[in-house]
Amino acid sequence: MADNGMTGIRVRIRFCKGGDLRLLSHRDLLRLLERLFRRAGLELAMSQGFHPKPKMSFPSALALGIVGQREVMELELARDYEMDELLVLLNEQAPSGLVFTELTQLPQARKAQLVKTEYAVEIPSSRREAIEAATGRFLDAPEWLVERQSKKKKNRSRSRGAAEVKTIDLRAGVEKLWLDKDQLRMTLLEIREAGVRPRDVLEALEAVDVERDGATLIRTDVILSVELPGAEDADAPVIAAQTE
Repeated sequence: MADNGMTGIRVRIRFCKGGDLRLLSHRDLLRLLERLFRRAGLELAMSQGFHPKPKMSFPSALALGIVGQREVMELELARDYEMDELLVLLNEQAPSGLVFTELTQLPQARKAQLVKTEYAVEIPSSRREAIEAATGRFLDAPEWLVERQSKKKKNRSRSRGAAEVKTIDLRAGVEKLWLDKDQLRMTLLEIREAGVRPRDVLEALEAVDVERDGATLIRTDVILSVELPGAEDADAPVIAAQTE
């Protein structure tokens, strides 16, 4: 592995993360991917400094316990690769629960900007009526304010580990929320001020118990600005994995 300067390529990788890997933290996923890339023999572009790391980034980290059907990362490689061959190579090294589905070669200068994320969770028939009513109340509300505690960044002048309370408007961050047969589905906007998470919405609907009772929360898509119609690299060739 080497630092590629400006001679390598950047690749957007779409992948599925499920099975037991849904219980893998984002930090552990990074370690798993680095080992996978080494086994695959990839020449990775590395960061500078005393502890160089592969140049890879995630527009949106997946929370623990959530299945990801169309996750996304960007990776810098130190030399050129054929995208179809690279996709096969990655899947040959992937463990159970991890499937690489699409590769797109990117312009060097552009990095992905997150626009929104989509989620789904199965709803038992016994809860459908109550959750449908709660969904209507939520959507009709002009705002839905909740308080969230978060740890402050380290500051020598303040006590370590002190928490700060931030008010979040959940309604501002929810673009769509609806019941589709036996699933509750939602589209969440990427708004820094809102920072809405799918479990925040479940709590607002008094539906957090569906996940505790065994339903799996699924992130069905991560949507980037460059993939929207009219984006400069929207027509970049996408290499998709073959399905049987």
